[in-house]
Amino acid sequence: MQPKPDEIREMLSAIRLALRQDQQARPAQLAFFNEDSYLSYLWNLPCQGRTIGQAIEALSGCIPIMVSAQRLPALLLQYDQQRAISMAAQKEFLLQLAKSVENDARWDSLLATCIQISIGTVE
Repeated sequence: MQPKPDEIREMLSAIRLALRQDQQARPAQLAFFNEDSYLSYLWNLPCQGRTIGQAIEALSGCIPIMVSAQRLPALLLQYDQQRAISMAAQKEFLLQLAKSVENDARWDSLLATCIQISIGTVE
């Protein structure tokens, strides 16, 4: 079932807050072996009674991805074969996006885009 706009806003805001709190609380000398270990760490951070990974899973139907007009037909042809890979990439993209957006105007734009995707108003 697709989350409602208020649920999307609430989950994305909770993810953003959890990422900010972790960034402030994590010791500066903490290092990760590679990007995969870092993403795994972020994926398992607590976030309103669940993990960030679980929150992103709940949002998987409204994750924005950027595809050029020239690449869209090729992507659609590969959709069935690559669906699991592309969904994982989309979830990782949302996590990275939520982590990196610091400007409130850009954050509001991300929320609006996710909500538009979820209700089918993005073309």
